[in-house]
Amino acid sequence: MAEWSLAIDFGTCYTDTTTWQVIVGDLPLSVTRTEFEAAIMEDLRATITAFEEVVTRAGLSPGELAAVYLTGGSSRIPLVGDLLSQLLGCTPDLAGDPKAVVTLGALRAWATDPSETEEEKYAGPTRAVGRPGGRPMAQGPLLPPGPQVVSVIPKVPYFSEPNPEARGVAVGKSPVAQLASLAITGAMDMATKDRQMQQALHTARGVFDRFLSQMALFCLGSTDPDPDTVRERLEEQHEMWEPLLERQEDALAVSHIRSVAEDVVAFVREHYRILPQVPVIKPVNAWTNLWISSKMKSRWAAYSTYLEGLAAFFEPPVEVDGLGQAMLGLRGPIAQANDIHIRITAIVGLRSTPMSTRVEQLSAQLEQLREILQGIDKQVRKAVAEGEL
Repeated sequence: MAEWSLAIDFGTCYTDTTTWQVIVGDLPLSVTRTEFEAAIMEDLRATITAFEEVVTRAGLSPGELAAVYLTGGSSRIPLVGDLLSQLLGCTPDLAGDPKAVVTLGALRAWATDPSETEEEKYAGPTRAVGRPGGRPMAQGPLLPPGPQVVSVIPKVPYFSEPNPEARGVAVGKSPVAQLASLAITGAMDMATKDRQMQQALHTARGVFDRFLSQMALFCLGSTDPDPDTVRERLEEQHEMWEPLLERQEDALAVSHIRSVAEDVVAFVREHYRILPQVPVIKPVNAWTNLWISSKMKSRWAAYSTYLEGLAAFFEPPVEVDGLGQAMLGLRGPIAQANDIHIRITAIVGLRSTPMSTRVEQLSAQLEQLREILQGIDKQVRKAVAEGEL
């Protein structure tokens, strides 16, 4: 978190300056805009690539967009606008407070009920592969990437609660007039509140149906534009879906529907076999020993989380230390990864070695780790396809 906050401060500062003084521990450090931009260039290019992919999936080209608005505190970094300008051929815009707009957009995303732009195609009945009597296997993570593929379990969406405005009581009238006004106002408030609650409940059911459609893509590998068909297919896959979805149908408040969505996510995590996605292990690019240590910890934590997910994927689940026994083909790659961890720890501790040399050595080790993870993923997917898992 400290690393990210530092980067945000750099970005804000570099909006108007070319050099900034920071204190790392007791050591004053001078960082130039050139150094800062070089450090973030890799992440920014990955963001630009993701932007292009989103535009392409929408059937457009960057030049066909009417406008592009930058959001988030980092949008104030000049390099962000420069890279997008090169891609778009025009200067992107900043709308309002770049920090607040992200929060406001997130709040509205699930509060509205936008019409579907393209009807999802029904791919026919699909049963998740799984061992008899065991947990069903989520199909989304097993499919190749695509616009209709959900490989990560959907999160609980935002459900908007009704918030009726309170009405005031007329002042300056006789007590009898005030009581009559209060009674009329109360009746109107009750009617308004009931109408708003019904509207919020209707919107929440629509939000839940879209959430369930995404969950069907994750669990079944395909979905259907008809919510009833989605529910039937999920209930065929696992008997516990029926009581869960009945609770949503009987819900009389938005909070009840949100509670069901939370239980759906918990249920899928517990009762489905979910193949973890290979984490993105990026090369390291750092300026200080503290920064190098932080980056390496985060990358190794991603690897450890991947192994934990892989151990939970087995039927029955195994301990991380038992992965090599559960599938002999994993014993060698995991041992190689552990050796890499030892070498990385040694490189991080070589404070006398020039920073550039250590960064190069660490990046080489991370590249090997990335290849090992891809190899593990291929082995597991092959075993699933052949019915061994």
